[in-house]
Amino acid sequence: RNMHRRSNATRAGPPVAAALLAAALAVAAGCKSVVPVAKPKPRNVAVQVIEPAPALADTFKIIGKTEPNRTVKVIAEVAGRIENVAVTEGQTVRGDGDNASLLVELNTDLLQATLDLCRADTEFTKLEFDQLTEMFDRDAATQFELDRAQTQYLMAKARQDSAAAELKRSNIYAPISGVLNSLPVEHGEYVQPGTLIAEIVDVETIKVVVPAPELDVSYLSVGDEATVFAGLRGREEKFEGEITYISKLADPGTFTTRVEITIDNADGRLLTGKMVDVVLTRRVVADAIMVPLDAVIPRRHDRVVYVVSPEAELVFDMPADDAASLVEGAKGHVREAYSVSVLARRAWLSEIQQIEGEDAVRLRVGVGFYHGRGDWPVEGKAIVSLAGMTDIEIVLPSARAAQGPGDAEAEPGTKPAPIVAEIRHFAERREVTLGIMRGNEVQILSGLVAGDMLIIEGQQYVGPGQSVRIVPSIESRAADTDAAIGTDEPQQ
Repeated sequence: RNMHRRSNATRAGPPVAAALLAAALAVAAGCKSVVPVAKPKPRNVAVQVIEPAPALADTFKIIGKTEPNRTVKVIAEVAGRIENVAVTEGQTVRGDGDNASLLVELNTDLLQATLDLCRADTEFTKLEFDQLTEMFDRDAATQFELDRAQTQYLMAKARQDSAAAELKRSNIYAPISGVLNSLPVEHGEYVQPGTLIAEIVDVETIKVVVPAPELDVSYLSVGDEATVFAGLRGREEKFEGEITYISKLADPGTFTTRVEITIDNADGRLLTGKMVDVVLTRRVVADAIMVPLDAVIPRRHDRVVYVVSPEAELVFDMPADDAASLVEGAKGHVREAYSVSVLARRAWLSEIQQIEGEDAVRLRVGVGFYHGRGDWPVEGKAIVSLAGMTDIEIVLPSARAAQGPGDAEAEPGTKPAPIVAEIRHFAERREVTLGIMRGNEVQILSGLVAGDMLIIEGQQYVGPGQSVRIVPSIESRAADTDAAIGTDEPQQ
């Protein structure tokens, strides 16, 4: 009888227990020979030990377009003929300041003459104002005459300052640092105020503009990191940036919101007007369990996976009188457990069988385990307690082997030697809840915990309680083969 097919019966009272045991012994005694039921062959499965990721980024990809950080159109502010063009298109220029790059020089003859005229007028009105001030102090001029002279002086001074400013603006400098993208004027050309002189673009910093969907934009904030992938010279290159602007107005036609991502482009690798892939992060999930999508079996109303449930099977004999209080299927517990990679979790009596020709009973006890790292065979000892029985000390195979060949023999008058457990694996079905999907992996929100051995190959051929045998996965076998081929050692 398979140990995983155990009854849900609970421990009965003494009369019922005795009747059940008597019936079991009578049936067993009436059989001249006991033919064991054939056990189904275990299915080969590959497993993956569940190890939660400390931090899983919930990301999504969207297409964006690169734009320059700034584009400035330089306009002529005064009229004049172009006497000198100091730069060429495509040249890098410096921005506003003491060391700003000169773009264009205009003819200054008329502007200089206007400035000289204004200076002469200013000097004359200043002299007249000073004389009237002296006369006013001697009561030789009225207040009205003094005020008029002062006004004429101030007006002349303003005309002089305006002429000086126009003369200064005849030399046109770059207002920002960047690349001279356009220079639509030529030497000798006469320009008027408002004529386009040059166009300068700032590409040391690039903006990537993306239309964020309405369901995702609420997760984004200014300052969040973003990753940009752009195809350059036949290969994909990665750029890191951050969100610097999120529009407050959504596009009513597409239900998307403009989001700008700023990227340092001091090396000039990234060009403007280029379509790029942008990866944005909605949130970061802690301790996320990600499993292969193929391991999840969809059903009509739910999703399930199969995990490997390790169990130990103990078979031993005891006097029939001592087993009078036992009921097949009775549950027990593990009082103590000492294990390197597993912890015993439960125990149950799965079978009672009369030994032919002897006043003894053969018991079959199952013990289930919590597993940790998934490395087998497991090591350690455990003490199993069943109702009405003395404690059973079991030892798992690796620990047994470490004792040596003579250690397991019990000396006369001492406690019986521990029973060696046979580790077996069974399939256990779990209902799971799915979360984030990424490529061929999916997040498990509930149904799996760290340390579970998830069946990732062969799960379609097993059912609850199916005996299984753990084998390497196809991927690991392929990796081992590739590694073996890459060495010079001959294969065995």
